[in-house]
Amino acid sequence: ADGDGGGLYALRSGLIGTLRLERVRFNRCISEGAGGGAYLSVNTIVSAASFEANDAREGGGIAVEGNTFITVRDSSIISNTATGFVGGGVFLETDASSNNHIFTDTLFIDNRSSEADGGAIAFRGFGTCDLVRCTIALNSAESPGASGGAILMFARGSSELIIENSLVAGNVSDGPG
Repeated sequence: ADGDGGGLYALRSGLIGTLRLERVRFNRCISEGAGGGAYLSVNTIVSAASFEANDAREGGGIAVEGNTFITVRDSSIISNTATGFVGGGVFLETDASSNNHIFTDTLFIDNRSSEADGGAIAFRGFGTCDLVRCTIALNSAESPGASGGAILMFARGSSELIIENSLVAGNVSDGPG
């Protein structure tokens, strides 16, 4: 796709709504913008899904932007690439402190940010990002001086990153983190 959302582009228009993705596979989707697998600007619940081998400028697997949240459980985010900015696996950029992003029992494996930071996850904005019983392994931020082989957090306001009962192992960055 020339714009955002190589596999899926979901935008909320006016009223609050929720997108549900269950047992869906996003594989080898490409976006010149954000969200190789999916670009989400709507509240989203993902269950038993796979985002694998997707490419985008930012958020190789998933990009979440706007006043929205995402809940992901029992899913895999594997071998995705951010080719020009941040978040090889997932890029979260949200506007409100009430946004709570939750990833439970999710694999983040072998994602990379080839030109910037946050191999598996880049979290920029307000709200909370909870990682519960996740495996975050073998991800990389590859450009010179890049930070956050696993996770890059740009804290704004009272934003929080919470990692519980998870494995973070074998991630690599050229710079700090």
